[in-house]
Amino acid sequence: MSKRKKMLTAEEIKAAALELPEHELDDLIEDLASMRPVESIAGKAWIDEAERRIELYRAGKVTTYDAEDVLADPDEAT
Repeated sequence: MSKRKKMLTAEEIKAAALELPEHELDDLIEDLASMRPVESIAGKAWIDEAERRIELYRAGKVTTYDAEDVLADPDEAT
């Protein structure tokens, strides 16, 4: 009888990834992005822009905001 490992679902992988430290999650995202071929010039441009923004973030050259603040209902703000 062969013992095969159970394959994780995409949701299980996503849940596990969200538990990683931020720097490890960043590395994982970059690794996963590089696995898919760029199929168009527009796609390549978006990848270049994303990489540029990641570098600015890592260099501390951009202002960041908490997701809770960004997604908060403006009617509830006082």
